[in-house]
Amino acid sequence: MLEKLEMVEATVRQSAVVARGVLKISAPVWFANPLFTKALAKYRSRYPDVLLDLNLNDRLVDLVQEGFDLALRVTSEEPSSSLLTRRICPIQLMLVGSTDYLRRNGYPKTPNELSKHLSISYYYSQFADEISFEGSNGQQTVKLPVSIRSNNTIMLYQATLAGMGLAVLPKWLIEDDLTSQRLEVLKLDYTLATSSLYAVYTNQRYLSPKISTFVDFLAEHFSGITELENNV
Repeated sequence: MLEKLEMVEATVRQSAVVARGVLKISAPVWFANPLFTKALAKYRSRYPDVLLDLNLNDRLVDLVQEGFDLALRVTSEEPSSSLLTRRICPIQLMLVGSTDYLRRNGYPKTPNELSKHLSISYYYSQFADEISFEGSNGQQTVKLPVSIRSNNTIMLYQATLAGMGLAVLPKWLIEDDLTSQRLEVLKLDYTLATSSLYAVYTNQRYLSPKISTFVDFLAEHFSGITELENNV
């Protein structure tokens, strides 16, 4: 009986630290890209008992009310102090335009010249109505006329490819387009504010293994991404 009791206790201890179950995650729409998807596949191979349930939406969700285990958020400021947060890695944002658009409308050399160009605006971004730059003379903010506005990053990405204006987009989303020169990064003497990827979860007393392993994995997987200067 003692041996059986010890076996039961060992099983309970082991199950308490094994990651399993449904992990419900909220993330931006543009996380549907090869770089992040490969990370998910690697996590699943390491923790096969976890079912990843991703809801891709660009709005800020209420983790408790909507039943999410965690959210992945990209911002230049640390998320709300009422939540637990962990910084995963820097996210490089770039001011870009299609090669066709830039050939037709010219390549701006300074932030002031941007006011002559059209903007593709994202509702949930710090760049929704204007773009702020940092340079040797301090911060400079430029307001661009808007050609299209949307709450969906993929819509704005497609509008940029279609030559509808300039947009601030994450490198994760546009890397292939930069390589193929469908999109070009604007070369100015100023840089955009650095943004970071954060894992955000509720202030639970005991963090479940499925959450802790996922957050630890992301931090490990993306640890090679350094603080790259946003060359815009």
